[in-house]
Amino acid sequence: MKKFCLFCLFLCSFVLAEEQEPTSPTLDPQTIQAASEENGLSWDASGEYKIAFFRTLFIIIAIGAIALIIIYYLKKLSTGRPMMVNNYKNIKILERRPLSPQTILYQIEVGTRQIIVAESKVEIKVLTSFDPLEKTTPLT
Repeated sequence: MKKFCLFCLFLCSFVLAEEQEPTSPTLDPQTIQAASEENGLSWDASGEYKIAFFRTLFIIIAIGAIALIIIYYLKKLSTGRPMMVNNYKNIKILERRPLSPQTILYQIEVGTRQIIVAESKVEIKVLTSFDPLEKTTPLT
């Protein structure tokens, strides 16, 4: 997961990078300001830094939000996956109910029969077995 996030960050850095022209080391700020005034542009260094700062801040927040959304959906997908794979097998776990932190009940279908199994740290015990197609008499 960390490798995927680093890859996305690396990929976004190339997409969001701006191509800059190399600057000549002999140009001083006065020459740049005079040239920009000749072209009708005003040169405000503090404004440019503010824009660059907020743009960078926005990109960092956006990448973080995208990473959190990806993590959320991957966790959601990974919890639903075992039940989806289970549909095409002869042994299916139909339901899982925790009774306590150490004890869990399972309703398992093997072929056409259903079995109720209790699992604890000490043992696994079959509680009952029945065929859902058979008619049963109601308990009174």
